[in-house]
Amino acid sequence: MSAFIFDDCIFSKDLKVECDRQGLVSTQRLEDDLRGKEDCIVLPAIVNRGSVLVTEDRRMAEENAEFLSNDHPGLLVVASEESTKTLTGRLVRAILNRLKSVLPNWHSVTMRNSIVEVTQRTVFVYHADRGTIHYDRHMPLDDPKMLEDLVTILNRNASKPWSRTLPTGAE
Repeated sequence: MSAFIFDDCIFSKDLKVECDRQGLVSTQRLEDDLRGKEDCIVLPAIVNRGSVLVTEDRRMAEENAEFLSNDHPGLLVVASEESTKTLTGRLVRAILNRLKSVLPNWHSVTMRNSIVEVTQRTVFVYHADRGTIHYDRHMPLDDPKMLEDLVTILNRNASKPWSRTLPTGAE
């Protein structure tokens, strides 16, 4: 079963209850000892725990790429298409439900080594390689070919022979 950890900004009891009720993935809130800490502390700790981190922080990966190992469980960024729109718990659930509706086997698709950003209308996929974030592709959620393309890219990122060590200075 895939495991997801919700960071401080995105966690809501309603979201956790909804995910737990579906019973397809394991979910938890970011541990007390990591709440309120800087991303450069949170990111390596979560990477080492083997769970996908769910956040609304669009800049987390880019600003902390040196702390993302080249072999990590994945980062799922939930964001609003409109930068001025507040990302409420209700909107987060709506975005995730939309992704689940177009990706029916979402719970069994690997996010390993991928940074996935999902908005109301689009999915963006990136990967980290030696401390640098690389763009893979973006796809509209209403594109009939999106499902096949997304799974192909995620599987490719999961199986890439990245260097299995942290970049210099990220120990």
